[in-house]
Amino acid sequence: MVVTYSGLLVADEILECHRRIAADLRVDDLRFAIVDTLPVRSVSLSRADVEQIDAFLQGPAVTNPNIRVAFAATHPDVLRALSFYGSLADRAFKEVVCASVPAARRAIRTAGSGPPTPAAPRP
Repeated sequence: MVVTYSGLLVADEILECHRRIAADLRVDDLRFAIVDTLPVRSVSLSRADVEQIDAFLQGPAVTNPNIRVAFAATHPDVLRALSFYGSLADRAFKEVVCASVPAARRAIRTAGSGPPTPAAPRP
């Protein structure tokens, strides 16, 4: 699955996208997700927004902890939000950040050659 965000990136848009994906029964069979944020021009995400997004993702992570996630991101504010997400010890998914969609696809393929690396379990 490839999800593309563009323009102004806000928490409500991200959460709505995740709600649509989670409502689809096929989500449990997903092997990877590439999140293309290259068309994003501005970002309005606080740390609390990132934590809220992660809280929502805990459910899908329980039903399918093996989804491999790669971001295509170069916008400094997107990278900052991803860095904060990556610092969450109990985050839903571990992710890879790449500078292009082709690099994200390569990262997914490379990660697919070994066992999945789910995020740390919640206490």
